[in-house]
Amino acid sequence: MPISRRQFDLGINKEIESWMSRIDEFLAQHPSEAFSATELAKQFGLPELDIPVRGVALGLFPERMSDEQKRFAVALVKLSEVGVVSEREVAGAAYFASGRYRLSEILDDTAPRGAKNR
Repeated sequence: MPISRRQFDLGINKEIESWMSRIDEFLAQHPSEAFSATELAKQFGLPELDIPVRGVALGLFPERMSDEQKRFAVALVKLSEVGVVSEREVAGAAYFASGRYRLSEILDDTAPRGAKNR
């Protein structure tokens, strides 16, 4: 099944984009809070993500991670890469908060290659 050009450019598929959308929406509803990867995973009914999320960016997945956990972790990394989510390490854990852009701005095929400011 084909993917959009923006999905191709981001290196994502429809399942990862779905996670990106859900995470973006959740964080946008909580603009004054930041969440660890584990806290976010629990919000969506997933088991803990007890791995450094930065390892996911390198494709380092522990064998014990389910496919759904992998897609969720990749979605977090991709959202951070494009500025939809801000990521900061706090006491050895990665925390995520709503970023500069919304996912809809990044995936909008009519927008210029750089995302528009909010």
